[in-house]
Amino acid sequence: MKTMDRDLRSYVTIVDSFINQAEIDREEAKIISSELRKFITLKLQNKEWVHPVITKFCTDWYREFYRLLDNQDPYKNIKKESNERAQKLLQQLQPKIKTLRECVMLSIVGNKLDFGASLVINPDITKMDEMFQDLDKQQLEMDDSEQLESQIKSAKSMLFLTDNAGEVIFDIPLLQYIGRYIPRERLFIGAKGAPMLNDVTAQELKELGFEQYGTIISTGSNCFGLHEDDVSTDFKRVLKQADLVIAKGQAYMEFSTEHDFRNWFNLLLVKYPIVAKPFGTLQTGRMHVIHSARYAPYGKPYDFSALEQEQNETPLGMEMVDAKEKIKTRDALKELCRQLKQQGKILLTTNGSFDIIHAGHVLFLEEAKRIGIEHAKKHGKKAEDVVLVVGMNSDASVKAYKNPDRPIIPETYRATMLAGLASVDYVTLFDETAPMEFIKTVVPDLHFNAATYGKDCIERTAVEMLGGKVVLIGDLCDYSTTKMISKIIELDKKERGDPATLSMDETKIRIINEHEPLLDFSKINRYPLQSRKNKFMKEDMLSLDQATPPPSQPEDIETLAQRIVEARTSGKE
Repeated sequence: MKTMDRDLRSYVTIVDSFINQAEIDREEAKIISSELRKFITLKLQNKEWVHPVITKFCTDWYREFYRLLDNQDPYKNIKKESNERAQKLLQQLQPKIKTLRECVMLSIVGNKLDFGASLVINPDITKMDEMFQDLDKQQLEMDDSEQLESQIKSAKSMLFLTDNAGEVIFDIPLLQYIGRYIPRERLFIGAKGAPMLNDVTAQELKELGFEQYGTIISTGSNCFGLHEDDVSTDFKRVLKQADLVIAKGQAYMEFSTEHDFRNWFNLLLVKYPIVAKPFGTLQTGRMHVIHSARYAPYGKPYDFSALEQEQNETPLGMEMVDAKEKIKTRDALKELCRQLKQQGKILLTTNGSFDIIHAGHVLFLEEAKRIGIEHAKKHGKKAEDVVLVVGMNSDASVKAYKNPDRPIIPETYRATMLAGLASVDYVTLFDETAPMEFIKTVVPDLHFNAATYGKDCIERTAVEMLGGKVVLIGDLCDYSTTKMISKIIELDKKERGDPATLSMDETKIRIINEHEPLLDFSKINRYPLQSRKNKFMKEDMLSLDQATPPPSQPEDIETLAQRIVEARTSGKE
Protein backbone atom coordinates (compact mmCIF):
# COMPACT_ATOMS: atom_id res chain seq x y z
CA MET A 1 0.00 0.00 0.00
CA LYS A 2 1.18 3.50 -0.79
CA THR A 3 1.78 6.22 1.81
CA MET A 4 -0.46 8.79 0.15
CA ASP A 5 -3.41 6.38 0.02
CA ARG A 6 -4.09 6.84 3.73
CA ASP A 7 -5.85 9.71 5.48
CA LEU A 8 -2.89 12.02 6.13
CA ARG A 9 -4.35 13.04 9.49
CA SER A 10 -3.41 9.61 10.85
CA TYR A 11 0.28 10.50 10.63
CA VAL A 12 -0.32 13.59 12.76
CA THR A 13 -2.64 12.19 15.43
CA ILE A 14 -0.15 9.46 16.36
CA VAL A 15 2.13 12.23 17.66
CA ASP A 16 -0.10 13.07 20.63
CA SER A 17 -0.78 9.41 21.37
CA PHE A 18 2.94 8.70 21.50
CA ILE A 19 3.77 11.77 23.60
CA ASN A 20 1.01 10.95 26.10
CA GLN A 21 2.50 7.51 26.69
CA ALA A 22 5.98 8.95 27.19
CA GLU A 23 5.21 10.57 30.57
CA ILE A 24 7.55 13.50 30.00
CA ASP A 25 7.38 17.07 31.32
CA ARG A 26 4.28 18.85 30.06
CA GLU A 27 6.14 21.84 28.60
CA GLU A 28 8.68 19.60 26.94
CA ALA A 29 5.85 17.50 25.54
CA LYS A 30 4.24 20.58 23.96
CA ILE A 31 7.50 21.55 22.29
CA ILE A 32 8.17 18.05 20.96
CA SER A 33 4.58 17.70 19.73
CA SER A 34 4.69 21.04 17.96
CA GLU A 35 8.00 20.32 16.24
CA LEU A 36 6.93 16.86 15.13
CA ARG A 37 3.70 18.20 13.67
CA LYS A 38 5.57 20.85 11.71
CA PHE A 39 8.04 18.25 10.51
CA ILE A 40 5.44 15.76 9.26
CA THR A 41 3.26 18.46 7.70
CA LEU A 42 6.26 19.73 5.71
CA LYS A 43 7.15 16.22 4.56
CA LEU A 44 3.62 15.48 3.42
CA GLN A 45 3.35 18.78 1.54
CA ASN A 46 6.57 17.96 -0.30
CA LYS A 47 5.62 14.51 -1.50
CA GLU A 48 9.04 13.78 -2.91
CA TRP A 49 10.37 13.64 0.67
CA VAL A 50 8.01 10.79 1.55
CA HIS A 51 8.81 7.12 0.98
CA PRO A 52 6.09 5.78 -1.31
CA VAL A 53 5.51 2.51 0.62
CA ILE A 54 3.45 3.18 3.72
CA THR A 55 5.13 0.70 6.08
CA LYS A 56 8.58 2.11 5.28
CA PHE A 57 7.38 5.68 5.66
CA CYS A 58 5.74 4.97 9.02
CA THR A 59 8.86 3.20 10.26
CA ASP A 60 11.07 6.19 9.46
CA TRP A 61 8.50 8.62 10.86
CA TYR A 62 7.98 6.82 14.18
CA ARG A 63 11.71 6.32 14.64
CA GLU A 64 11.93 10.09 14.94
CA PHE A 65 9.78 9.82 18.09
CA TYR A 66 12.15 7.31 19.65
CA ARG A 67 15.18 9.38 18.71
CA LEU A 68 13.74 12.35 20.60
CA LEU A 69 13.19 10.15 23.66
CA ASP A 70 16.69 8.62 23.56
CA ASN A 71 15.14 5.32 22.43
CA GLN A 72 13.08 4.83 25.60
CA ASP A 73 9.99 2.62 25.34
CA PRO A 74 7.00 4.80 26.31
CA TYR A 75 4.59 1.89 25.80
CA LYS A 76 6.43 -0.42 28.21
CA ASN A 77 3.91 -0.17 31.04
CA ILE A 78 0.80 -0.40 28.89
CA LYS A 79 2.22 -3.46 27.11
CA LYS A 80 2.84 -5.13 30.44
CA GLU A 81 -0.66 -4.35 31.69
CA SER A 82 -2.19 -5.48 28.37
CA ASN A 83 -0.45 -8.84 28.63
CA GLU A 84 -1.48 -9.35 32.25
CA ARG A 85 -5.14 -8.52 31.62
CA ALA A 86 -5.17 -10.64 28.47
CA GLN A 87 -3.74 -13.64 30.33
CA LYS A 88 -6.52 -13.46 32.92
CA LEU A 89 -9.20 -13.07 30.26
CA LEU A 90 -7.83 -15.95 28.17
CA GLN A 91 -8.30 -18.29 31.13
CA GLN A 92 -12.03 -17.56 30.91
CA LEU A 93 -12.26 -17.73 27.12
CA GLN A 94 -10.02 -20.67 26.26
CA PRO A 95 -12.32 -23.50 27.41
CA LYS A 96 -14.81 -22.36 24.75
CA ILE A 97 -12.21 -22.30 21.95
CA LYS A 98 -12.08 -25.64 20.14
CA THR A 99 -12.00 -25.30 16.35
CA LEU A 100 -9.51 -23.57 14.08
CA ARG A 101 -12.11 -20.97 13.15
CA GLU A 102 -12.68 -20.14 16.83
CA CYS A 103 -8.91 -19.83 17.33
CA VAL A 104 -8.70 -17.53 14.31
CA MET A 105 -11.58 -15.31 15.42
CA LEU A 106 -10.12 -14.95 18.92
CA SER A 107 -6.78 -13.99 17.40
CA ILE A 108 -8.30 -11.41 15.03
CA VAL A 109 -10.52 -9.79 17.68
CA GLY A 110 -7.35 -9.45 19.77
CA ASN A 111 -6.00 -7.28 16.95
CA LYS A 112 -8.13 -4.46 18.38
CA LEU A 113 -5.41 -3.94 21.01
CA ASP A 114 -3.55 -1.51 18.76
CA PHE A 115 -2.40 1.88 20.05
CA GLY A 116 -0.94 2.88 16.68
CA ALA A 117 -4.29 3.55 14.96
CA SER A 118 -5.24 6.44 17.21
CA LEU A 119 -7.33 8.25 14.61
CA VAL A 120 -9.92 5.45 14.51
CA ILE A 121 -9.35 3.25 17.56
CA ASN A 122 -8.28 3.88 21.15
CA PRO A 123 -8.58 0.60 23.05
CA ASP A 124 -9.49 0.73 26.73
CA ILE A 125 -7.66 -2.23 28.24
CA THR A 126 -9.66 -1.93 31.46
CA LYS A 127 -12.69 -2.99 29.39
CA MET A 128 -10.90 -5.68 27.44
CA ASP A 129 -13.58 -8.27 28.15
CA GLU A 130 -16.13 -6.16 26.20
CA MET A 131 -14.07 -6.61 23.03
CA PHE A 132 -14.72 -10.34 23.10
CA GLN A 133 -18.44 -10.31 23.72
CA ASP A 134 -20.40 -12.29 21.13
CA LEU A 135 -17.19 -13.79 19.83
CA ASP A 136 -19.15 -16.62 18.22
CA LYS A 137 -21.21 -14.12 16.21
CA GLN A 138 -18.24 -12.33 14.62
CA GLN A 139 -18.01 -12.61 10.83
CA LEU A 140 -15.15 -12.63 8.34
CA GLU A 141 -15.64 -10.49 5.24
CA MET A 142 -12.91 -12.22 3.25
CA ASP A 143 -12.61 -15.78 4.49
CA ASP A 144 -9.82 -18.10 3.33
CA SER A 145 -9.78 -20.06 6.58
CA GLU A 146 -10.47 -23.40 4.86
CA GLN A 147 -7.32 -23.01 2.75
CA LEU A 148 -5.48 -21.99 5.90
CA GLU A 149 -6.55 -25.17 7.70
CA SER A 150 -5.47 -27.31 4.77
CA GLN A 151 -2.04 -25.69 4.58
CA ILE A 152 -1.43 -25.92 8.32
CA LYS A 153 -2.01 -29.66 8.14
CA SER A 154 0.36 -30.13 5.20
CA ALA A 155 3.16 -27.66 6.03
CA LYS A 156 6.44 -28.95 7.42
CA SER A 157 7.58 -25.55 8.68
CA MET A 158 5.92 -22.27 9.45
CA LEU A 159 6.59 -18.64 10.38
CA PHE A 160 4.01 -16.90 12.58
CA LEU A 161 4.40 -13.10 12.56
CA THR A 162 3.04 -11.52 15.75
CA ASP A 163 1.65 -8.01 16.18
CA ASN A 164 0.72 -6.23 19.43
CA ALA A 165 1.28 -6.88 23.12
CA GLY A 166 -1.90 -8.16 24.75
CA GLU A 167 -3.14 -9.32 21.36
CA VAL A 168 -0.39 -11.92 21.24
CA ILE A 169 -1.88 -13.68 24.29
CA PHE A 170 -4.99 -14.34 22.24
CA ASP A 171 -2.81 -15.95 19.57
CA ILE A 172 -1.95 -18.78 21.98
CA PRO A 173 -4.89 -21.08 21.13
CA LEU A 174 -4.04 -20.70 17.44
CA LEU A 175 -0.38 -21.52 18.10
CA GLN A 176 -1.46 -24.55 20.12
CA TYR A 177 -3.67 -25.69 17.25
CA ILE A 178 -0.79 -25.29 14.79
CA GLY A 179 1.44 -27.20 17.21
CA ARG A 180 -0.65 -30.33 16.65
CA TYR A 181 0.71 -30.51 13.12
CA ILE A 182 4.03 -28.66 13.07
CA PRO A 183 6.85 -29.54 15.50
CA ARG A 184 7.92 -26.83 17.91
CA GLU A 185 11.41 -26.62 16.40
CA ARG A 186 9.90 -25.90 12.97
CA LEU A 187 7.29 -23.41 14.12
CA PHE A 188 9.01 -20.02 14.14
CA ILE A 189 7.37 -17.15 16.02
CA GLY A 190 8.59 -13.81 14.69
CA ALA A 191 8.57 -10.45 16.45
CA LYS A 192 10.35 -7.13 16.28
CA GLY A 193 13.87 -6.84 17.60
CA ALA A 194 13.25 -3.50 19.34
CA PRO A 195 10.24 -1.49 20.59
CA MET A 196 7.82 0.10 18.11
CA LEU A 197 4.60 1.47 19.62
CA ASN A 198 2.85 -1.36 21.48
CA ASP A 199 4.09 -4.12 19.17
CA VAL A 200 5.49 -7.12 21.06
CA THR A 201 9.25 -7.75 20.81
CA ALA A 202 11.08 -11.07 20.55
CA GLN A 203 12.51 -10.59 24.04
CA GLU A 204 9.03 -9.97 25.46
CA LEU A 205 7.79 -13.18 23.81
CA LYS A 206 10.53 -15.09 25.63
CA GLU A 207 9.59 -13.46 28.92
CA LEU A 208 5.96 -14.48 28.31
CA GLY A 209 7.01 -18.12 27.86
CA PHE A 210 6.26 -18.41 24.14
CA GLU A 211 9.23 -20.72 23.61
CA GLN A 212 6.94 -23.56 24.63
CA TYR A 213 4.97 -23.01 21.41
CA GLY A 214 7.81 -22.56 18.95
CA THR A 215 11.22 -21.10 18.18
CA ILE A 216 11.23 -17.35 18.74
CA ILE A 217 13.04 -15.34 16.10
CA SER A 218 13.65 -11.61 15.97
CA THR A 219 13.23 -9.74 12.70
CA GLY A 220 16.40 -7.91 13.70
CA SER A 221 14.59 -4.59 13.35
CA ASN A 222 11.66 -2.55 14.64
CA CYS A 223 10.35 -1.75 11.16
CA PHE A 224 6.74 -2.23 10.11
CA GLY A 225 6.60 -4.99 7.55
CA LEU A 226 9.80 -6.81 6.60
CA HIS A 227 11.74 -4.39 4.45
CA GLU A 228 14.82 -5.93 2.87
CA ASP A 229 17.22 -3.26 4.09
CA ASP A 230 15.95 -3.53 7.67
CA VAL A 231 15.51 -7.16 8.66
CA SER A 232 18.39 -9.51 9.47
CA THR A 233 19.87 -12.13 7.18
CA ASP A 234 18.97 -14.87 9.67
CA PHE A 235 15.36 -13.79 9.60
CA LYS A 236 15.32 -13.64 5.80
CA ARG A 237 16.55 -17.22 5.71
CA VAL A 238 13.61 -18.36 7.83
CA LEU A 239 11.20 -16.27 5.75
CA LYS A 240 12.51 -17.81 2.53
CA GLN A 241 12.41 -21.41 3.69
CA ALA A 242 9.09 -21.43 5.56
CA ASP A 243 6.38 -23.53 3.89
CA LEU A 244 3.70 -21.29 5.35
CA VAL A 245 3.54 -17.76 6.81
CA ILE A 246 0.75 -16.37 8.99
CA ALA A 247 0.99 -12.60 9.43
CA LYS A 248 -1.04 -10.69 12.00
CA GLY A 249 -2.30 -7.14 11.65
CA GLN A 250 -2.67 -4.24 9.25
CA ALA A 251 0.99 -3.36 8.75
CA TYR A 252 1.85 -6.84 7.46
CA MET A 253 -1.16 -6.66 5.13
CA GLU A 254 -0.03 -3.29 3.77
CA PHE A 255 3.50 -4.62 3.32
CA SER A 256 2.71 -8.04 1.84
CA THR A 257 0.41 -6.68 -0.88
CA GLU A 258 3.50 -5.00 -2.36
CA HIS A 259 5.08 -8.45 -2.95
CA ASP A 260 4.40 -11.74 -4.70
CA PHE A 261 4.40 -13.99 -1.61
CA ARG A 262 2.44 -17.14 -2.43
CA ASN A 263 2.48 -18.90 0.94
CA TRP A 264 1.06 -16.15 3.19
CA PHE A 265 -2.16 -15.81 5.14
CA ASN A 266 -3.02 -12.39 6.57
CA LEU A 267 -5.21 -12.27 9.71
CA LEU A 268 -6.41 -8.79 10.56
CA LEU A 269 -9.00 -6.30 11.67
CA VAL A 270 -8.83 -3.31 9.31
CA LYS A 271 -8.26 -0.02 11.14
CA TYR A 272 -7.49 2.40 8.33
CA PRO A 273 -8.86 1.57 4.84
CA ILE A 274 -6.36 -0.53 2.88
CA VAL A 275 -6.03 0.21 -0.83
CA ALA A 276 -4.73 -2.64 -2.99
CA LYS A 277 -5.27 -3.55 -6.65
CA PRO A 278 -6.96 -6.93 -6.21
CA PHE A 279 -9.46 -5.72 -3.58
CA GLY A 280 -10.03 -2.06 -4.30
CA THR A 281 -10.41 -0.89 -0.70
CA LEU A 282 -10.72 -2.94 2.49
CA GLN A 283 -12.98 -0.94 4.77
CA THR A 284 -12.42 -0.02 8.43
CA GLY A 285 -13.78 -2.41 11.06
CA ARG A 286 -13.92 -5.52 8.84
CA MET A 287 -12.18 -8.78 9.73
CA HIS A 288 -10.34 -10.92 7.20
CA VAL A 289 -8.39 -14.11 6.62
CA ILE A 290 -6.72 -13.51 3.26
CA HIS A 291 -4.56 -15.93 1.28
CA SER A 292 -1.77 -14.20 -0.64
CA ALA A 293 -2.86 -15.97 -3.83
CA ARG A 294 -5.39 -13.13 -4.08
CA TYR A 295 -2.75 -10.41 -4.38
CA ALA A 296 0.57 -12.12 -5.27
CA PRO A 297 0.12 -11.72 -9.05
CA TYR A 298 0.21 -7.93 -8.61
CA GLY A 299 3.31 -7.80 -6.39
CA LYS A 300 7.05 -7.71 -6.94
CA PRO A 301 9.57 -10.37 -5.82
CA TYR A 302 11.06 -10.04 -2.36
CA ASP A 303 14.82 -9.47 -2.47
CA PHE A 304 16.61 -12.43 -0.88
CA SER A 305 19.94 -11.65 -2.58
CA ALA A 306 21.60 -10.85 0.75
CA LEU A 307 21.40 -14.49 1.74
CA GLU A 308 24.46 -16.61 1.26
CA GLN A 309 23.87 -18.89 -1.70
CA GLU A 310 24.45 -22.36 -0.35
CA GLN A 311 24.50 -25.31 -2.73
CA ASN A 312 22.71 -27.49 -0.24
CA GLU A 313 20.44 -25.38 1.96
CA THR A 314 19.68 -26.82 5.37
CA PRO A 315 15.97 -27.69 5.69
CA LEU A 316 14.12 -25.34 8.00
CA GLY A 317 14.08 -26.60 11.56
CA MET A 318 17.29 -28.59 11.07
CA GLU A 319 19.64 -25.68 11.74
CA MET A 320 21.81 -25.62 14.82
CA VAL A 321 19.61 -25.12 17.87
CA ASP A 322 20.86 -22.87 20.66
CA ALA A 323 21.34 -25.46 23.40
CA LYS A 324 21.15 -22.80 26.13
CA GLU A 325 17.50 -22.18 25.25
CA LYS A 326 16.72 -25.74 26.39
CA ILE A 327 18.29 -25.35 29.84
CA LYS A 328 15.68 -24.27 32.41
CA THR A 329 15.73 -23.30 36.07
CA ARG A 330 13.47 -25.30 38.37
CA ASP A 331 10.91 -22.51 38.70
CA ALA A 332 10.80 -21.93 34.94
CA LEU A 333 10.53 -25.67 34.34
CA LYS A 334 7.67 -26.04 36.80
CA GLU A 335 5.55 -23.44 35.02
CA LEU A 336 6.55 -24.79 31.60
CA CYS A 337 5.55 -28.35 32.52
CA ARG A 338 2.25 -27.14 33.94
CA GLN A 339 1.48 -25.47 30.63
CA LEU A 340 2.64 -28.49 28.63
CA LYS A 341 0.31 -30.70 30.68
CA GLN A 342 -2.58 -28.35 29.91
CA GLN A 343 -1.76 -28.75 26.22
CA GLY A 344 -2.02 -32.52 26.56
CA LYS A 345 1.69 -33.20 26.10
CA ILE A 346 3.22 -36.45 27.38
CA LEU A 347 6.14 -35.73 29.69
CA LEU A 348 9.10 -38.08 29.96
CA THR A 349 11.92 -37.83 32.50
CA THR A 350 15.24 -39.39 33.27
CA ASN A 351 18.15 -38.22 35.38
CA GLY A 352 21.84 -38.69 36.02
CA SER A 353 25.18 -36.94 36.27
CA PHE A 354 26.13 -37.50 32.61
CA ASP A 355 29.79 -36.95 33.44
CA ILE A 356 31.66 -37.60 30.17
CA ILE A 357 28.73 -38.14 27.80
CA HIS A 358 29.20 -41.13 25.48
CA ALA A 359 27.30 -43.26 22.98
CA GLY A 360 25.55 -45.22 25.71
CA HIS A 361 23.98 -42.04 27.06
CA VAL A 362 22.91 -40.92 23.57
CA LEU A 363 21.32 -44.28 22.73
CA PHE A 364 19.57 -44.43 26.12
CA LEU A 365 17.99 -40.99 25.60
CA GLU A 366 16.97 -41.82 22.03
CA GLU A 367 15.37 -45.06 23.18
CA ALA A 368 13.48 -43.22 25.93
CA LYS A 369 12.11 -40.78 23.36
CA ARG A 370 11.19 -43.64 20.99
CA ILE A 371 9.28 -45.50 23.73
CA GLY A 372 7.55 -42.26 24.70
CA ILE A 373 6.42 -41.70 21.10
CA GLU A 374 5.06 -45.25 20.85
CA HIS A 375 3.16 -44.67 24.10
CA ALA A 376 1.77 -41.40 22.72
CA LYS A 377 0.53 -42.99 19.50
CA LYS A 378 -1.30 -45.68 21.46
CA HIS A 379 -3.20 -42.87 23.16
CA GLY A 380 -4.06 -41.04 19.94
CA LYS A 381 -1.29 -38.45 20.12
CA LYS A 382 1.58 -37.52 17.83
CA ALA A 383 5.35 -37.61 18.17
CA GLU A 384 5.32 -33.84 18.60
CA ASP A 385 3.28 -34.29 21.79
CA VAL A 386 6.17 -36.06 23.54
CA VAL A 387 8.58 -33.98 25.65
CA LEU A 388 11.74 -35.44 27.23
CA VAL A 389 13.07 -33.57 30.26
CA VAL A 390 16.46 -34.57 31.66
CA GLY A 391 17.33 -33.87 35.29
CA MET A 392 21.08 -33.53 35.73
CA ASN A 393 23.01 -33.61 39.02
CA SER A 394 24.75 -30.29 39.61
CA ASP A 395 28.43 -30.14 40.55
CA ALA A 396 27.46 -29.87 44.22
CA SER A 397 25.19 -32.90 43.92
CA VAL A 398 27.86 -35.03 42.23
CA LYS A 399 30.43 -34.08 44.86
CA ALA A 400 27.98 -34.99 47.61
CA TYR A 401 26.88 -38.41 46.38
CA LYS A 402 29.90 -39.56 44.35
CA ASN A 403 33.20 -37.99 45.35
CA PRO A 404 34.53 -34.54 46.34
CA ASP A 405 36.86 -34.60 43.32
CA ARG A 406 34.07 -35.16 40.82
CA PRO A 407 32.61 -34.29 38.38
CA ILE A 408 35.20 -34.40 35.62
CA ILE A 409 33.13 -32.12 33.38
CA PRO A 410 31.58 -29.01 35.05
CA GLU A 411 27.81 -28.70 35.14
CA THR A 412 27.58 -25.90 32.55
CA TYR A 413 29.30 -28.01 29.92
CA ARG A 414 27.46 -31.19 30.83
CA ALA A 415 24.11 -29.42 30.56
CA THR A 416 25.06 -27.83 27.24
CA MET A 417 26.09 -31.18 25.75
CA LEU A 418 22.83 -32.79 26.89
CA ALA A 419 20.75 -29.91 25.54
CA GLY A 420 22.50 -30.26 22.20
CA LEU A 421 21.00 -33.72 21.65
CA ALA A 422 17.99 -33.84 19.34
CA SER A 423 16.17 -36.32 21.57
CA VAL A 424 16.30 -33.98 24.56
CA ASP A 425 13.74 -31.17 24.82
CA TYR A 426 14.73 -29.62 28.15
CA VAL A 427 17.48 -29.93 30.75
CA THR A 428 17.45 -28.79 34.36
CA LEU A 429 19.96 -29.08 37.19
CA PHE A 430 19.25 -30.24 40.72
CA ASP A 431 21.44 -29.91 43.81
CA GLU A 432 19.88 -32.74 45.81
CA THR A 433 21.62 -36.12 45.84
CA ALA A 434 18.36 -37.84 44.78
CA PRO A 435 16.02 -36.72 41.96
CA MET A 436 12.70 -36.74 43.80
CA GLU A 437 12.23 -32.95 43.80
CA PHE A 438 13.02 -32.89 40.09
CA ILE A 439 10.34 -35.54 39.51
CA LYS A 440 7.80 -33.59 41.57
CA THR A 441 8.56 -30.50 39.46
CA VAL A 442 7.88 -32.24 36.14
CA VAL A 443 5.20 -34.79 37.16
CA PRO A 444 6.14 -37.21 34.37
CA ASP A 445 3.92 -39.70 32.61
CA LEU A 446 6.92 -42.00 32.12
CA HIS A 447 10.24 -42.01 33.99
CA PHE A 448 13.17 -43.90 32.47
CA ASN A 449 15.96 -45.63 34.33
CA ALA A 450 18.71 -48.09 33.51
CA ALA A 451 17.73 -51.72 33.99
CA THR A 452 20.72 -52.21 36.29
CA TYR A 453 18.88 -50.23 38.99
CA GLY A 454 15.89 -52.58 38.84
CA LYS A 455 12.18 -51.97 39.25
CA ASP A 456 12.62 -50.86 42.87
CA CYS A 457 14.82 -47.87 41.99
CA ILE A 458 14.66 -44.89 44.34
CA GLU A 459 12.55 -42.87 41.91
CA ARG A 460 9.73 -45.40 41.68
CA THR A 461 7.68 -44.32 44.72
CA ALA A 462 7.69 -40.63 43.75
CA VAL A 463 6.84 -41.36 40.11
CA GLU A 464 3.94 -43.69 40.91
CA MET A 465 2.53 -41.40 43.61
CA LEU A 466 2.26 -38.72 40.90
CA GLY A 467 0.46 -41.09 38.56
CA GLY A 468 3.39 -42.00 36.35
CA LYS A 469 5.18 -45.23 35.49
CA VAL A 470 8.84 -46.26 35.64
CA VAL A 471 10.29 -47.79 32.46
CA LEU A 472 13.60 -49.69 32.56
CA ILE A 473 15.98 -49.66 29.60
CA GLY A 474 18.70 -52.29 29.28
CA ASP A 475 22.25 -51.76 28.00
CA LEU A 476 22.10 -50.59 24.39
CA CYS A 477 25.83 -50.75 23.68
CA ASP A 478 28.93 -52.26 25.21
CA TYR A 479 30.31 -48.92 26.32
CA SER A 480 30.54 -46.98 29.55
CA THR A 481 32.33 -44.15 31.31
CA THR A 482 34.53 -46.76 33.01
CA LYS A 483 35.68 -48.15 29.69
CA MET A 484 36.20 -44.68 28.27
CA ILE A 485 38.51 -43.67 31.11
CA SER A 486 40.40 -46.98 30.95
CA LYS A 487 40.93 -46.52 27.23
CA ILE A 488 42.24 -43.00 27.73
CA ILE A 489 44.82 -44.18 30.25
CA GLU A 490 45.85 -47.15 28.14
CA LEU A 491 46.25 -44.86 25.12
CA ASP A 492 48.35 -42.47 27.16
CA LYS A 493 50.48 -45.39 28.35
CA LYS A 494 51.23 -46.48 24.80
CA GLU A 495 51.69 -42.99 23.37
CA ARG A 496 53.93 -41.44 26.01
CA GLY A 497 55.66 -44.37 27.68
CA ASP A 498 55.18 -42.55 30.96
CA PRO A 499 56.94 -44.50 33.75
CA ALA A 500 54.22 -43.57 36.19
CA THR A 501 51.62 -45.03 33.87
CA LEU A 502 53.69 -48.09 33.05
CA SER A 503 54.05 -48.87 36.75
CA MET A 504 50.29 -48.84 37.30
CA ASP A 505 48.72 -52.23 37.78
CA GLU A 506 46.56 -53.22 34.78
CA THR A 507 43.73 -54.12 37.14
CA LYS A 508 43.77 -50.61 38.60
CA ILE A 509 43.56 -49.15 35.12
CA ARG A 510 40.49 -51.18 34.36
CA ILE A 511 38.64 -50.52 37.59
CA ILE A 512 38.82 -46.74 37.46
CA ASN A 513 35.16 -45.85 37.50
CA GLU A 514 32.65 -43.24 38.54
CA HIS A 515 33.29 -43.86 42.23
CA GLU A 516 36.97 -42.87 42.17
CA PRO A 517 38.49 -39.36 42.14
CA LEU A 518 40.08 -38.37 38.86
CA LEU A 519 40.54 -34.74 38.02
CA ASP A 520 39.73 -31.24 39.22
CA PHE A 521 39.84 -28.89 36.23
CA SER A 522 39.88 -25.82 38.45
CA LYS A 523 43.42 -26.65 39.63
CA ILE A 524 44.92 -26.75 36.13
CA ASN A 525 46.58 -23.52 35.01
CA ARG A 526 47.99 -24.32 31.58
CA TYR A 527 48.08 -27.13 29.08
CA PRO A 528 51.36 -27.64 27.16
CA LEU A 529 51.13 -28.76 23.54
CA GLN A 530 52.96 -32.09 23.79
CA SER A 531 51.34 -34.28 21.12
CA ARG A 532 54.01 -35.88 18.98
CA LYS A 533 51.43 -35.82 16.16
CA ASN A 534 51.29 -32.02 16.24
CA LYS A 535 52.71 -30.61 13.00
CA PHE A 536 53.84 -27.27 14.48
CA MET A 537 57.56 -26.63 14.97
CA LYS A 538 58.70 -25.93 18.53
CA GLU A 539 59.01 -22.18 17.84
CA ASP A 540 55.49 -22.11 16.43
CA MET A 541 54.10 -23.82 19.52
CA LEU A 542 55.82 -21.32 21.81
CA SER A 543 54.44 -18.33 19.92
CA LEU A 544 50.99 -19.91 19.81
CA ASP A 545 51.13 -20.58 23.55
CA GLN A 546 52.05 -16.94 24.21
CA ALA A 547 49.46 -15.49 21.88
CA THR A 548 46.57 -17.57 23.11
CA PRO A 549 45.42 -17.42 26.75
CA PRO A 550 45.27 -20.85 28.41
CA PRO A 551 41.85 -22.47 27.88
CA SER A 552 39.58 -22.96 30.85
CA GLN A 553 39.16 -26.64 29.97
CA PRO A 554 41.49 -29.18 28.31
CA GLU A 555 40.80 -29.49 24.61
CA ASP A 556 42.32 -32.81 23.52
CA ILE A 557 42.22 -36.41 24.64
CA GLU A 558 45.97 -36.65 25.33
CA THR A 559 45.90 -33.70 27.74
CA LEU A 560 42.92 -35.28 29.50
CA ALA A 561 44.81 -38.58 29.74
CA GLN A 562 47.87 -36.82 31.14
CA ARG A 563 45.84 -35.11 33.87
CA ILE A 564 44.06 -38.38 34.77
CA VAL A 565 47.44 -40.06 35.21
CA GLU A 566 48.71 -37.15 37.34
CA ALA A 567 45.60 -37.36 39.50
CA ARG A 568 46.12 -41.10 40.00
CA THR A 569 49.82 -40.81 40.88
CA SER A 570 49.37 -37.90 43.28
CA GLY A 571 47.98 -40.15 46.00
CA LYS A 572 44.24 -39.52 45.41
CA GLU A 573 43.30 -43.16 45.83
